[in-house]
Amino acid sequence: MTTYSDIEVINGRDWYYNSNSVVDMISGAYNQPLGHCNPLMVEIITDAANKVCNCYRLKSKSYDKLSELLNYYLPIERYWYYQTTGAEAVEKALMCVLPRSGVIVVMKNCFHGKLLGISNATFPNIPHWRSPFRFHFIDWMDFESLPAEFDAILWEPIQGATGYRTTDSELKELRTICDNNNAWLIADEVFCGIWRGGKFAYSVDANPDILILGKGLAGHVPLSAIGLKTQTEISVDWYTTNAGNDFACNVALNHIPQVEHAYANSRHPVFTLIPKPNPRDAHSKLLDKGIVTGYSNFGIRLAPCFTMPEDAYYEIAGLS
Repeated sequence: MTTYSDIEVINGRDWYYNSNSVVDMISGAYNQPLGHCNPLMVEIITDAANKVCNCYRLKSKSYDKLSELLNYYLPIERYWYYQTTGAEAVEKALMCVLPRSGVIVVMKNCFHGKLLGISNATFPNIPHWRSPFRFHFIDWMDFESLPAEFDAILWEPIQGATGYRTTDSELKELRTICDNNNAWLIADEVFCGIWRGGKFAYSVDANPDILILGKGLAGHVPLSAIGLKTQTEISVDWYTTNAGNDFACNVALNHIPQVEHAYANSRHPVFTLIPKPNPRDAHSKLLDKGIVTGYSNFGIRLAPCFTMPEDAYYEIAGLS
């Protein structure tokens, strides 16, 4: 597993690289919008831990309350099911399409996770990973390359690897294309949802049939959500041991309003991709300066916590 092996993490306030402190500019890989060791987050987690943590297969009040809260931020009511990670949520969503035995359109340079079923969508050039799903790849919004028949389009409204953002006209076109082909539109907002893309759900104007949220949903606590526009008659067992557990749902219930407040008061970009000719080298040089970033073949990714002071952000971004 690739790690920042030279970084010693003492706690959320103390990270060291070559004996120098470092700053996290990717929010623990996008899932800590309130930052590390935020006293408010510590209080939220402690309060949740003092309640019931998990009742396997029992749908608790926290589960229903979280579904109500998510629907509060959306124009239509959705039926919500919970998982632990974003990758699990994407696979569960695709299980709704699998019985149709059709093609799922995905866009190149996407990242939908590393589980076996979706690995061929994220890593199409690894042939020995045989997925039960049939993926058809197109370039970003290249609707001329759609196959004659398909059952779903799975896409990231904001692509983390490239920084591409779906425009308002493209959102409408995606909806129209899926309606005309009797296909499902699946928005993977594990990365860009919960205001990381500037909205609670960036794809809302496309009215996706399935909306997937994760990462920033419960901050430090693993939780993902699958929101269906209509209840499906397809037999999908949504429950896993920790799916929708009380602890994670209670954390999310109190975390999401705080993220909304933090985003409303932030004065800096919460996601930026800076193009670089050699992103890996640029990433290493920034690490030498004590700056932890993300990177892809397209550039350096900055996704700081929403609570970072404006002057600190622009000072660090200037070094990038």
